[in-house]
Amino acid sequence: MPENRLSRLEVILAMGLAIDRIQARRTGLDELLATVHEGISKLMDARNFFVALCDEERKHYRFAYVRDSTNPQDFAEQGWIALATATRSLAAAVIKTGQPVVIDAAGFRDRHIVDVAPNYPGVLPSHWMGMPLLLDDGSTVGAMVVQSYDPASTYSREDQDLFMMVSNYVAAFIGRAQKMTWLDQAVKERTHALESEVVERRRSEALQRALFEISELSVDDGAQVAHYARLHEIIGRLLPADNFFICTVAPEADHLEMVYYVDQTEPGVSRHGERIPRRNGLTSLVVRTGKSWLIDQTQVAELVRSGEVAQILGNRNFVHWLGVPLILEDQTIGAIVTQSYDAKV
Repeated sequence: MPENRLSRLEVILAMGLAIDRIQARRTGLDELLATVHEGISKLMDARNFFVALCDEERKHYRFAYVRDSTNPQDFAEQGWIALATATRSLAAAVIKTGQPVVIDAAGFRDRHIVDVAPNYPGVLPSHWMGMPLLLDDGSTVGAMVVQSYDPASTYSREDQDLFMMVSNYVAAFIGRAQKMTWLDQAVKERTHALESEVVERRRSEALQRALFEISELSVDDGAQVAHYARLHEIIGRLLPADNFFICTVAPEADHLEMVYYVDQTEPGVSRHGERIPRRNGLTSLVVRTGKSWLIDQTQVAELVRSGEVAQILGNRNFVHWLGVPLILEDQTIGAIVTQSYDAKV
């Protein structure tokens, strides 16, 4: 990092020119914040850096850019956060007051200065520095924060002055961009991308949890029917499964046997033990091919016309039909099926 003040000011100037180029190209918020982070890293310890931006009404904020090596969980799965209820957030305090906030390790230990949540699982910073992003009219559009978890790496008064200069650059950029309306769109796109990541992460976690619960069923000595009901419950958390059944290949291998059946069009009806000819129906198609099939009525007609399916057994009024083979040691031993009668599902 530059040691003398002149060299550090040169870094600031170069950062300002880079920001102006981004403004001229209109390449977006992500490039701006990455450029700012890179520039600040040449001035001070900025391994842990984030920027929070407000919505148009200045009632909510979200983390638009985060790089944190120690407490990433603090920023996980957070969309728009209400400023009014963010009582423990230092970033929210910077936004609401429009004033810089600098807190050292002693400040984090003093509950009168920082109201740390009870049983907070993370590591408290040794030094925290937040600057408001102020427009020309004095309104705050966000906060820019750098923090250090290393007691040997703290921020001097000069660091604070330089950080304020950079925050003014960023605020000016945002002010100009808002007048051109494109920043709002950039924030919305970034928000959508982050929300999509959150949805995908939650879906992945739900799938992992379901797989673990299903694996537990394989070592449970309980009744088989109870296992199937539990499996139905687990799958129902992952996708619509109000209409659900399980068939297995009979020992004679000339038919399928229904071992579990639930359907909203036949409440209370159990088809346990019912036989399904191997050469007929969509379920037999799944077993015969050993592949998953997602089918609608158009595909049904084509399958019948092509001879892939001889006839459709059971309720033909479904909108979507999903069948998945049960495979054990490379042999298809049955199928799990769920179907929907609702066009919205």
